[in-house]
Amino acid sequence: MMSFFRAKQLGPPLARWGAAAGTIGFFLLYEEVPQLILQTQYGIFPGYTDVAIAFGFMKGPAPAEE
Repeated sequence: MMSFFRAKQLGPPLARWGAAAGTIGFFLLYEEVPQLILQTQYGIFPGYTDVAIAFGFMKGPAPAEE
């Protein structure tokens, strides 16, 4: 069992590292994974909606009528 002193000593560094890992994980899931799945060029940021449209789970936007 961890003592209160040891928990108080290790808590802040673990919180900082957890926040850093969470931030990096959020960035990768939000921006990089859809770009890797669709293999788009750098600078073109598709979202998960575009991934779902590409795999046929959703319908794309209707074509504009003139």
